[in-house]
Amino acid sequence: MKRAIVIVLAAVVAAFAVQAGGFGGPMVIGMMPNFEGLNAELARYNDTFFGGSRGPEFSGPMFLIGGQGKGFVEGFSVGGWGAGFFKEATGDSCKVIMGYGMGYGEFGYRFNIADIVLIGPVLQIGGGGLGLHIGRYRAGGGFGSPTDEGTDNDEFFADDESYDAGKGFLNVGAAAEITLLFPANERKTAFGGLNVKGGYLYPIYDSDWWDEHGYSIDKDAVSFNMDGPFVSVGVVFGGSSRVETNDDEWEEW
Repeated sequence: MKRAIVIVLAAVVAAFAVQAGGFGGPMVIGMMPNFEGLNAELARYNDTFFGGSRGPEFSGPMFLIGGQGKGFVEGFSVGGWGAGFFKEATGDSCKVIMGYGMGYGEFGYRFNIADIVLIGPVLQIGGGGLGLHIGRYRAGGGFGSPTDEGTDNDEFFADDESYDAGKGFLNVGAAAEITLLFPANERKTAFGGLNVKGGYLYPIYDSDWWDEHGYSIDKDAVSFNMDGPFVSVGVVFGGSSRVETNDDEWEEW
């Protein structure tokens, strides 16, 4: 009778045994947003307010540096990532510095292949904020001479000839994710690895533009969002555990 009870309890424990763990680490993200509308607006500002004829132009891909982390129970995972970047573009009479920060929550399901490969779909929701610093740019002490850029006479961002603008975004996304694990112990419960994601971010909301004082400006200005296709590559470190039964121990009963 005692042996039968132990066998039943062992079966129950095995049935409810779960694997749980987590990992995280630094990552680099490449995105391909559509800059066409924003570049047209910057060209208009360059011509109208700074007297130029060739405006600043941004182009992709954009590379963001950040980090990620997630926890998992069996196949389900919950986590998030954040990243940011700075990039600049110069026209013949003005220069723009763009800064962007973003953060996303992730919800996924992973298939575990021999505790070496984790693969599966991921859903994402989040957003961020974009800031532009725009100012008159004098290359080599004069206008319209971009070949003189980088000289000691360059002038940029006099207080009375520059301004800030920004806006915020919300996006949802879908991606496929694969993580290659490299076990750090014999039981494969500690590991390092390489994580790769590829997907697409879809815009669901973007705010009006605002100035440095927080006032809404140019409500009819071009819409712009950091959405579109993306790929991320990251190095991860973590571990997992699993409640398991040992048949030899039950035999002793």
